[in-house]
Amino acid sequence: MEKSDLRFWENFAHALDILGKDLINGLPRDLPDPADEISEFWNAVRKAEMQCRQALSETIQQILSGESPRPMTETEQLLFRFRLEWAMEFAKDRMRKNLPHPTLREALLFALVGSWEQQGCLEFWRTDGFG
Repeated sequence: MEKSDLRFWENFAHALDILGKDLINGLPRDLPDPADEISEFWNAVRKAEMQCRQALSETIQQILSGESPRPMTETEQLLFRFRLEWAMEFAKDRMRKNLPHPTLREALLFALVGSWEQQGCLEFWRTDGFG
């Protein structure tokens, strides 16, 4: 892998860190407590992901376009964190395979929206948050 490619993916990872820096770190208060019943928690997360998938994708597109998005709910912030995790796995896979990359914005947009909607959400639904 060329140094420029490595630098690109380092910049990609740094951009993901920046995107996630202001998101909540704990669990949203509007979801069931996983300590009470873990399956209820994941069912609620999956339902929320399905309900807000399009709106969250639009919010991410606004952020990457430099626009001011609407405020995200705590649950949307948690779901955005899952997308950031997915995007990092996407980047690792692209690096391992030494696949070509578009611009940073295009790569972020594809990983956080396109790839998520095509593949990431399905993987998320098959497992409990990629676990």
